Amino acid sequence: MKAGIENYTELSARYGVPPALKSIHADFILPVMQNSWRAYRLAPEITESVDLYFDAFSKAAEQKKVKPAIKTQALKPVQKVAEIHTDIKFIRRFLSIVNRPVKHEAVTALLRAMQRAITKCELRKSGKFSAEIEKIQAELVRVANGKAQNVHIHLPEADLAKLIEIAGGEKIFPSVRLLQRYISLQGKAANKTAVQNLHSAVAKALNDKNSIADSDPLRGKIIELEKSLAVLLKTDNAKLKVTIGKQDLRGLAKLKESKPHSGKPGALAGLPAEPATVMSASDIMKISYSRLGLTGKWKEFLGDPAKGFTMMAYGKPGQGKSTFSMMLAKLLAENFGKTLYVSAEEYGSYTLQEKIERIGGGVPNLDFTARLADVSLSGYKFLFIDSVQIAGLTLESFRQLKRENPGLCIGLVFQSTKDGNYKGAQEWAHDVDIEVEVNGGIAKTNKNRYNQLTEMVVFKPDGSK
Repeated sequence: MKAGIENYTELSARYGVPPALKSIHADFILPVMQNSWRAYRLAPEITESVDLYFDAFSKAAEQKKVKPAIKTQALKPVQKVAEIHTDIKFIRRFLSIVNRPVKHEAVTALLRAMQRAITKCELRKSGKFSAEIEKIQAELVRVANGKAQNVHIHLPEADLAKLIEIAGGEKIFPSVRLLQRYISLQGKAANKTAVQNLHSAVAKALNDKNSIADSDPLRGKIIELEKSLAVLLKTDNAKLKVTIGKQDLRGLAKLKESKPHSGKPGALAGLPAEPATVMSASDIMKISYSRLGLTGKWKEFLGDPAKGFTMMAYGKPGQGKSTFSMMLAKLLAENFGKTLYVSAEEYGSYTLQEKIERIGGGVPNLDFTARLADVSLSGYKFLFIDSVQIAGLTLESFRQLKRENPGLCIGLVFQSTKDGNYKGAQEWAHDVDIEVEVNGGIAKTNKNRYNQLTEMVVFKPDGSK
C-alpha cells in the first residue's frame, strides 16, 4: 500500500495516523492539503517533504503499526473524471481532520472554505451529496464554537465508512495530472531534468492501458504532449523554454493551476495566508479597501466601487446597453488603466465603429477584440464582454475567470428576452456587485453594493448624451 495525494485522505481516515507522525500530519500535511494539494503541486521543496512523509506513512502501514480505524469494506468502482466534484473535495478535506486530534484553526479554515463555496453556489442544496455536506457543516460549526485549541472530531463507524466510500468514488484522469505538470512549466526557463522526468512519465502512461486508456478523452492531447516534449529535449539547454501557444491553451484553461502568491509570515511559502477566523466590528472598520476613485456623474450613479468589482448590464437591442458599457470602458481606460473590450458580436463591423464614434472616438488604453481566448489578460485592469451569450461565457467559466484574475474588474453585457429580463440563470445577478438595466437610453441600477439605486442618462432620444 503506497500513500499519495490521490489516496492519502482515504488511507489516513481508514487507518489513522501513526503516533510518531501525528504532529507532522497536524502541523505540516493538513495545510498542504488545502486547495486540492495546491502547495504540493507548486512548490518542489514541499513536494519532496510530503513524499518523504508518504514513505514513512506507507512503511508504518505495511509493518502493521497502523491499525484500521474502521472495518474495511468493498468500495464501489472508482469513476475517472477530469475534475473532482466539489462536494467530494470537501468530504475529503473533512476526512483529513476526523478521528484524530487537530488544531482549532484547521476546523475553522475548512468551515470558512465551505461557507465561501456556498456563497459562490459551488456547494448547493441540490448537490448529489448535499445531505452529507450539511452534516459536515453542522459538525464544523459545533466544534468551531468551542474554545479548545486542540479538538477531536469523532464520527460513528458507519458514518465514517460512508464518507470514505464517497471520497474514494472519483479519481482524476492521469492525463489531467500530466497536462497540469506541463502547463506549470509555461513561460519558464525549464530544468532539463524536470522535462525529462515528465517525458518519461508521459511515455510510461501511454504504454499502460490501465493508466491512459483509449477511452480517455485527453489521450490525443497526451500523444501530442509526448511529441512536444521529445522535441523540447533536443533543444540546447540555454534555450530550453516551454511555450504553449494560445491555440493549445484553449480547452485546457480549467487544468491550469493558479499562480502562487506571496504569503505572510507563518503561511506556507508562496501561498496566501487565510484571514482571521473571527474579527470584531472595530477591527473590520479599521480595514482599508482600495477604491477606484470615481467622480462626477459616474460616482453619483455607481458610487465608488472597490478594485476588482463586477457588473452586469442588460437591455433589449438598440436601448443603449453596449453604448453604456463602452462609455464606462472609455472612462476607466482614460483614468484608471488598460481596458479590454470583447465585442463578440460586432467586432470588425461598421456598427462597432459607429458606437466608438458615439462615445467620442478611440482611446489609447482601450483595446477591442472578438475573442477573449485570443488575448492575454496580463496588464489589463478592466475587462468587458459584449455579449455574454455570443461570447459563450458560462456562469462557471465567469467564476473561474474571477478566480484566475484577482483584482480584475469585469463588466458583462447580456442580451435580453422579449419581456426585458436578461438571458441566463438568476445566479448571474447574485455573482456580480452591480446590476444595470438599460432601457430607452436610460441606465438604472437594480442592485449596487456601492451605492443607492439610481438612474443615469446614456443618450437622449435625439441621440445626444
